[in-house]
Amino acid sequence: MIYWQNTLDTTIVTYNESTDPMEREHLYRTQIDVPLRKMIQILVRKFYSPELITSELEYDLLVYTVLQLDKYTSARGKSFSYFTVIIKNRIFYL
Repeated sequence: MIYWQNTLDTTIVTYNESTDPMEREHLYRTQIDVPLRKMIQILVRKFYSPELITSELEYDLLVYTVLQLDKYTSARGKSFSYFTVIIKNRIFYL
């Protein structure tokens, strides 16, 4: 199952360029939220011991990553790579 589609790059750019709160909410809820959560789950399970994984940890990573959404541009490369680095760096500093 592919959770991070190539079209997500343009979706995030569209999300960032939009000034309509309703459109941004729709884009986030329908196209961005699930892939971000899945990426966080995969990376947490890769870098944390099972006994240290909590829903609070995953929620903290999600909040931090969402706060970084507006910093992504297509000039930064693929969104998958960009957000993988963001999440991994946050994991190592927690």
